[in-house]
Amino acid sequence: FWNVWLIEADGSDPRALTRFTEDKARLPVVSPERTAVAYTVETAAGWELRVTDSQGTANRTLTDQIVTDGRATWSPDGGRLAFVADPDGVKNVYVFDLATGDMTQLTDNPQDVGAPAWSPDAATIAYWVQGAESGQDIWTIPAEGGTPVQLTQQPGDDADPAWSPTGDAIAFSSTRNGDWDIFVMDVDGRDQRQLTTDAADDQDPAWSPDGAFIAFETKRDS
Repeated sequence: FWNVWLIEADGSDPRALTRFTEDKARLPVVSPERTAVAYTVETAAGWELRVTDSQGTANRTLTDQIVTDGRATWSPDGGRLAFVADPDGVKNVYVFDLATGDMTQLTDNPQDVGAPAWSPDAATIAYWVQGAESGQDIWTIPAEGGTPVQLTQQPGDDADPAWSPTGDAIAFSSTRNGDWDIFVMDVDGRDQRQLTTDAADDQDPAWSPDGAFIAFETKRDS
């Protein structure tokens, strides 16, 4: 069975934060202040979003409505989590307030959405929307609610938006050229530029803390 572990950056002191013998814990995301970890759990009844402290002693279930394999994203102040849920059968972005326990629907799309990502200034959330004809595109919406803005509209799928640490760029994955590659663009969708060109799939970009590098998942070795 799968559990969430924590390890120091130098590879020392690995320790279990969960100790499930039946459920499967996945997709851990450390809070900005490094005092909590949100993670998704597959149970016999379905999927749940849970959070624990950095010692694994205060596990708390937030909701049982997160989608299969859904990953949450922390607000920069660590007080809220954005994630995708489908209580009415359509996937939309929801925000959970850890202090109040309130769960609020943020997007209202007839098509499915996914992969929400909070901007560093907490003002905006980026995500993808499954278009009826064009495939997936990257959109943004004010984190407190408001009018969504479409950033990409090329044929193919755009996914996995990731904000730069300074909030002035968004990296994302795209199949617009036939396979998954890593792209980056301005936060208003301008100056979209391709970073990887390998024939194998490159996906799920993540920025280094100084914004100088982007790490990503690849199938180049398989």
